[in-house]
Amino acid sequence: QTESNTHQVNLNEMDVEPGKVPNVKGMSGRDALVLLERQGLDVVLRGSGRVRTQSLLPGHQPKDGSTITLYCR
Repeated sequence: QTESNTHQVNLNEMDVEPGKVPNVKGMSGRDALVLLERQGLDVVLRGSGRVRTQSLLPGHQPKDGSTITLYCR
């Protein structure tokens, strides 16, 4: 996960538990998309910018082919 301001970019390490939906709230939509697709989820993005809410709760064990919707602003 990345955070930025006008002078620097901070990289934050995320622990992602295999087989469980990570908490992507606050991430950029693009970063969240890549992370969730690597987890085997189909991703639908609504809006642009940072993720405000996600349709599957963090820690949820999705079934194969599950879709998660990210609402960004």
